[in-house]
Amino acid sequence: MGYTGFPNGGQWGDQEWQGDPLPDSVVYFETASAEYNYEEIAALEPDLIIHTGVPGRDPGYDTLSEIAPVVTHAGDTLEARGRPIAEALGVVDRYEEILEELADEVEQFKSELEATATEASVSFFLFFPDGQIALYGGDWWAADFLYNDLGLQLPPGYDELEFPENGDELLLSPEQIELVSGDILVCMTYNEDSARACGELVDAPLAQGLESVASG
Repeated sequence: MGYTGFPNGGQWGDQEWQGDPLPDSVVYFETASAEYNYEEIAALEPDLIIHTGVPGRDPGYDTLSEIAPVVTHAGDTLEARGRPIAEALGVVDRYEEILEELADEVEQFKSELEATATEASVSFFLFFPDGQIALYGGDWWAADFLYNDLGLQLPPGYDELEFPENGDELLLSPEQIELVSGDILVCMTYNEDSARACGELVDAPLAQGLESVASG
């Protein structure tokens, strides 16, 4: 769109799922939320910083704000997360077009889902190479889109789990994998190591008790 981006690797590192290599005009630097290299960021002389954190919760937010205006994409819905960025970049009209395109795709997906007449519940989670699990519930920022707009079913019993009130993921030990109780498991990946961990999950001894794994 005519903008030069400077992606931040964040806690996920080099997100290989993005596919194509970054163009030469894009500078990639890796950091973690609490370990920003402010000098490196300031040297880029950004006009705008798009931040995934939430004011008051991310210790680096205030310092980043001293370098350039900061826009967060934290919100309860996909629409709410994207609109502040579109407004800051002056591309609200294009953003509205994208929302309309997405709405059409959602309706098509829902029609296909209804045609299967399935009542299966779906669990979304991250499975880290060290065995830790990040389980996402009904207050997750994408939950409104996945479970309401798309019409996917939230696994029963999730309302009894102690998800963080701010909508963050529930961190589980490998021994708690039985709490990933959906009929369909969606193991989300962010690089080759996480993809490998998800692939190995099906054969992991701790996962053999899951009905979804047993049924294939």
